[in-house]
Amino acid sequence: MRRLDKKNRNSIFIKMLFFMGIWTILSCEKTPSNQTEDYTFEEGIWLVNEGNFNSGLGSISYINTNADTIMEQVFERVNGRKLGDVVQSLYVEDDRLYIVVNNSQKIEVVNRRDFKSVGTISGLHSPRYIEQWGSNDELVVSNFRSPWLQIINRTSLVVVDSIAIATANPATCWTEQLLRINDELWIANMKDGQIQIVEAGSESIDSIAVAFDPGSMVMDKNGAVWVLSSGGLCPICEMPTLVKIDANTKSVVATYLFEDEGSPSSLVVDERGEYLYYLYQGGIYKMSINDMTLASTPLAVLEGRNLYRLSFAEGKLWVSDAVNFLQQGSLLQIDVESGEVLKVYEGGFIPSGVY
Repeated sequence: MRRLDKKNRNSIFIKMLFFMGIWTILSCEKTPSNQTEDYTFEEGIWLVNEGNFNSGLGSISYINTNADTIMEQVFERVNGRKLGDVVQSLYVEDDRLYIVVNNSQKIEVVNRRDFKSVGTISGLHSPRYIEQWGSNDELVVSNFRSPWLQIINRTSLVVVDSIAIATANPATCWTEQLLRINDELWIANMKDGQIQIVEAGSESIDSIAVAFDPGSMVMDKNGAVWVLSSGGLCPICEMPTLVKIDANTKSVVATYLFEDEGSPSSLVVDERGEYLYYLYQGGIYKMSINDMTLASTPLAVLEGRNLYRLSFAEGKLWVSDAVNFLQQGSLLQIDVESGEVLKVYEGGFIPSGVY
């Protein structure tokens, strides 16, 4: 029988400790899906992580920006079940959060302070965004590949009505971002290349022509509406544009044309309503609402990053990095003057908007 010398005995002992340690860590981290935890969320931001299509990896992360801490999988931690497939957006109220889960065709409603489930809204087509509608007890939801907006009752959390969208092709109709202006609802109609406007209590719809795929829409401090269109996918495509619309006359008062290749996206406005930011050709661009031309140089170009979505929250500019869409990404805080990266937080799979 071979006798182990002291060096070999020590080596085996160390390896045993190593594997026992790994087993302990894995055992502790393996949390049953039905286990729940209690938390209180007072300050901070919410990061939407879309998750890959059909993966069921959609999630919400909570970031306490004062303490520089992040908690992932908040919904699952608190409620003991998965959130769903492709988390699209978040709608924030004083006491509730509405989590739009696109490919699961539902909206999860949670308490804003403890994230405990209030209920689930089902019977939706393919929900995208939420906005207030009509009375204070109603919300309206945009949909992918549906010629209908759906109206939800806040109290019962059920679909109670719908709004038909004027479209050239109902099968491919896609309504995206929504903007509430007084009693009017402004609707981004992607495939028809229009902003459609419907007033509460009325069935008539006004239309403003823009370029195809008007994916983002904001209002500045003067009440003008800015719409960024990527131009669509060729062969049915146009040059991408940024347009400024007078909300009173509902007419386009300025058009900015992107002449180079690339699809601009993710238009946001700062909290004072004075500066616009958007993604274009891998960079972050900034322009004043008073500028007569598009920005010629980017505010920031982040090498090695796959910039996916811009957001303004807590007075700060954020951009998500989706990496290769197959692994967990990150969230970056950007200095609005220099374009410098101030902070980086780990995100989930395909991190998107911040709320």
